[in-house]
Amino acid sequence: AGPRQADYQHSVAALPSAPPQWVWEESNDAIKAYAVFFGWLALGSLPQLQGSGNADLMYFLGLAVLTTYIGAHRGLTSKSRQQMTIREGLLAPVLASCSLFGLYLIIKFIPDLSLQTFFDAYFWLLGSLAIFGAAKPLLRFTSGPLGKRSIEWNPPKGWLIDEQGNDLDLVQLAPSDLIAVGMAVGLATSELLGHHTSFTLNNMVACLVATEILALVGVRSFRTAALLLVGLLVYDVFWVFGSPSVVGENVMLQVATSDLVVGPTRLLFPRAPGSVGEAADFPFSLLGLGDIAIPGLLAALALRYDASRITNMQARAVAAAAA
Repeated sequence: AGPRQADYQHSVAALPSAPPQWVWEESNDAIKAYAVFFGWLALGSLPQLQGSGNADLMYFLGLAVLTTYIGAHRGLTSKSRQQMTIREGLLAPVLASCSLFGLYLIIKFIPDLSLQTFFDAYFWLLGSLAIFGAAKPLLRFTSGPLGKRSIEWNPPKGWLIDEQGNDLDLVQLAPSDLIAVGMAVGLATSELLGHHTSFTLNNMVACLVATEILALVGVRSFRTAALLLVGLLVYDVFWVFGSPSVVGENVMLQVATSDLVVGPTRLLFPRAPGSVGEAADFPFSLLGLGDIAIPGLLAALALRYDASRITNMQARAVAAAAA
């Protein structure tokens, strides 16, 4: 056992030290993904594309794919992800139905009730956090010396806590973090002051919120994902196609196109002239944010599963040396 143990220790010592934990946001792949994302947003703002028949379909499809890609990769190394259980997956369609029908009742019977000030404040805060969450690691990675954590701050006790719930005594910031704060507040404020009328800004904030959801929320198993998707499929089918025969109106469409809740809860694209069908007078084609985030949970789970199956060659080398 003595020589074998010595050989094992020698093999372990000869291995290189473990590299720092890989974070997707601090990689060239993240830079490319965000570049394509913002390029796609800019492409959709071209007037020449807004009049063509299928431009909205391709625009929504591109944003959905890019949002899912970015959010799923951000979730790979997220330390604060909340895992959804089977029970929560079963309850999700029920809670979503209660919320949707509650909003419909408010629109129907209390049309003069204005909640927009509350929603504006909520969406401004949510958008600011989502933009900051995306911008901070990218700016740290790309801004050279400004991305180094050279600023130290001792917050008062109880102001900040870490992921384990312990008080933070020291916070280290990079100058680029302050730039990210300014960028987040500026863009969220611009979207708010424009009264959510700029579809490009609205879509940017909505997609970044969706990537934040995919980074922070996950499903525990493929069974949970299947139950969640089937339940929400039934939810969609009933409230879109079944509600007219039960309630007398398309509840989903009434809520989605109402002025009661205006904010980055949906993706928008200008309708082509001469559009027909339900809500033809609504100026935008739309895609609900949940139609991206919910399937994205399954894609994120599949990506995490693939990542977990990658063989650790360094561990295999140690085990072979010890055999």
